[in-house]
Amino acid sequence: MRDTQDRIFVGTVAMVAGVLLLLFVFGSGPGSLVWLSGGAAPRWLPFAGSGVSWLPFVDPDARPVAAVQTRPSPAQPSAAPTPAAPAAASPSPVVKPTPKPSPKPSPKPSPVASPSPSPSPRPSPSPSPAPTTLFADNFEKDALGSDVPGWSSSSGGWSVAQDGSHVLTSSSGSAVISAGSTSWTNYKVTAGVKNMNTSGYARVLARYQGAQYFYACGLDGGGTLFLGKAYGGNWYTFATTGYSVSPNVFYSIAFTVNGNYLTCTVTDPSTGRTATVTSSQSYFGNGSIGAAVSGDAELDNFVVVSVG
Repeated sequence: MRDTQDRIFVGTVAMVAGVLLLLFVFGSGPGSLVWLSGGAAPRWLPFAGSGVSWLPFVDPDARPVAAVQTRPSPAQPSAAPTPAAPAAASPSPVVKPTPKPSPKPSPKPSPVASPSPSPSPRPSPSPSPAPTTLFADNFEKDALGSDVPGWSSSSGGWSVAQDGSHVLTSSSGSAVISAGSTSWTNYKVTAGVKNMNTSGYARVLARYQGAQYFYACGLDGGGTLFLGKAYGGNWYTFATTGYSVSPNVFYSIAFTVNGNYLTCTVTDPSTGRTATVTSSQSYFGNGSIGAAVSGDAELDNFVVVSVG
């Protein structure tokens, strides 16, 4: 038991000695523990009251100071290290993506032009047939005073006379004469007429079918252009217009029968003065040409041409 206490005691002493040594070695600076000279050892130290004497502590600065514990100066806070500014990162070069080449569109095949159908040629309108001269007579080949060759007299007395040239004349009261073919249908007959009797007439006939059936166009001595017909020995008027007449002038009569349309025109060759009357009739569809007069009258230069 005694040995155990001694071992504890010796270990304690060694521990305290080690602590004191540490305090002595590392306690010379500010804030270390200082023992005043001549002081008694604290009771808590080992060997207190055991007859062990403590050597007096001599202050190296020879300044008697009360036993104080200096408060350590607060450590100056180290300035926080200024963080180094991060080096500006060099901007990475922006790598532009290489544009993919746009695929070239496949060339469209040139459209093959559909051949335009050739328009069917329009049939050219059939040209109107050139007028055909069906008949002509100026009486120059006929002997004066003779009957009129190629003409057929149905009433009165007719002969070839001299009036500057050979002409067809009648000096009887009323006379009718015809020429040509009864099969003619559409045509125009022209002739020169001179009415020397102011109370009589001188008319050109068309579609003559007999002494009493035909169409007539001519001048009445009273100063009238007449368009009408003879039917059964009677005269019928379709249309008239005033036209002054001189007894010593040949006037040009143009009488056209085309279907049912009748056109009667007179022209003064010396002045060009004209007058026209028309009518639509269906009495006669065909016939030859001729002349009808009352009193003294002359006719010349008959010409018949086809129309239509």
